[in-house]
Amino acid sequence: MYYQLPWGKGQTTTFGLFQSATQGSPVSSYIDIGGMPVRFFRAEATYIYGRGKWVNETTDAAGNITLGTPYDRRTRGFTQSDIKLDIGSGGEGKAIA
Repeated sequence: MYYQLPWGKGQTTTFGLFQSATQGSPVSSYIDIGGMPVRFFRAEATYIYGRGKWVNETTDAAGNITLGTPYDRRTRGFTQSDIKLDIGSGGEGKAIA
């Protein structure tokens, strides 16, 4: 949103504020299941609890893997605020693209 404030002989001050906020991206746990190894890697990543669900995993000394309870997880949100200030004569061409 921009505002123009005229002053003096043909002088103007243009100022504006802009703010945006976004939520974080979903984080998902996946596991490689089944399938034959393709050359030197497995190519089947599967979201066993669905997208956007995270599962904590622990491994004990014997190598046993325990999966926790799935829950929703996201990266941190992001906010940004900007301000614009432009001082000049009214005869100058100004354009917002």
